[in-house]
Amino acid sequence: MKRFGFSWFFASVICLGALAQTIDPGKSSVSFEVSNMAFRTVSGTFSGMKGEIKFDPKSIDSSSFEVCIDAASVNTENKKRDDHLRNEDFFEV
Repeated sequence: MKRFGFSWFFASVICLGALAQTIDPGKSSVSFEVSNMAFRTVSGTFSGMKGEIKFDPKSIDSSSFEVCIDAASVNTENKKRDDHLRNEDFFEV
């Protein structure tokens, strides 16, 4: 897996009253913003996220989340850029 020069901000997930919840890939996405050489900010999303969240309000130490994001689902609303992100220079998918 290659390293990326992207800064990812992953929003924290709050599940009140639930001990375990499965992420619905059809209703979930990850949003990101990348500064493009300080001239412009490019935003996009990844869909196809799946995983499970385990939350125990009585024992935060035993709480966890496991998330898998399909890198091929990158969408910046620019087909040429998305295709470039999917090639071997970036995600290699």
